[in-house]
Amino acid sequence: MHEQGSRLLLPASFTGGPRYMKNMYLDAMAICRHIGFPDLFITFTCNPKWPEVTRYLQPRKLAAEDRPEILCRLFKIKLKSLMTDLTDKQLLGKTVSESKNEIKDFFNCSLKMFGRRLGRSFVRTFNINENSNCIDQPIPDIINENVLIMDELSYDRQELKADHDRDFPKLTDEQRKIYDLITDDVFSKKRGVLFVYGFSGTGKTFLWRLLSAAIRYRGEICLNVASSGIASLLLPGGRTTHSRFGIPINPYEFSTCNLIPGTDQANLVKAASLIIWDEAPMMSKDCFESLDISMAGIVGNKDNRPFAGKVVVLGGDFRQVLPVIHGAGRPEIVLESLNSSYL
Repeated sequence: MHEQGSRLLLPASFTGGPRYMKNMYLDAMAICRHIGFPDLFITFTCNPKWPEVTRYLQPRKLAAEDRPEILCRLFKIKLKSLMTDLTDKQLLGKTVSESKNEIKDFFNCSLKMFGRRLGRSFVRTFNINENSNCIDQPIPDIINENVLIMDELSYDRQELKADHDRDFPKLTDEQRKIYDLITDDVFSKKRGVLFVYGFSGTGKTFLWRLLSAAIRYRGEICLNVASSGIASLLLPGGRTTHSRFGIPINPYEFSTCNLIPGTDQANLVKAASLIIWDEAPMMSKDCFESLDISMAGIVGNKDNRPFAGKVVVLGGDFRQVLPVIHGAGRPEIVLESLNSSYL
């Protein structure tokens, strides 16, 4: 498993972060300026020898470091109890700097009790739907499902199969060899990286559509990506590589994609059976290497195979536009092309 990471800016809501500490400092200075300096400086710590902790851990033969969430919850409870004693119960005197909690006062307001007859009428009103003759329609629970994977599996399989069977006889002999080679790698789990070279008008987009239908009507996931937004519109369910894989806009050597293991987007890439990358020669080699490094961390690459063993089909024409590098000459552009990559 390759370790990967990306730079993150900790927001002010992150406890202990630099922005959080700065906001707390400014708030404290504002309170001292308006009310006065504090009278008490209290340090509240957590002790794993607390009787509540030992009473829970000893029968289970656990150490405090085995269940850190127990210490956190107990610390939060005791801290809240301490603040209640100091602010609400005012054990050490009235707290001058305490701000009024309007939301808490609103929920703690008192309501007059309804009469007994009025209360019964409300019960009858709430139960009026029990006499309904409507048939309940259960709603599927998709809260914990991966929405991206569900979208990729929501294609009409019968329609895709009909389109596939209609267009399959239109393949040329060369296209059929490529089709058989790719489908054999996908369904036999051989894995590998293929490059389909062809100039404009040779039927690459037609082949991509047929391969996508062949994979999707069997209930598997096929990700269609392209190097540009215009090219991605020609593919069924196509997306740009930057949008689908989180490839940096300006990649460099050893850069990684914004694919965090365990997220919906990373699990979608992990579950994909085939990845079709159109107009690949337009991209810099760093884009492909970034995806290779990221997929090794997501899928796991014990054999050091390209793209963690996923079947990836690259297509395009090297006689068209190569990677555009500002101020670079022909040698620099060639060194940044896909042919110069270790893949």
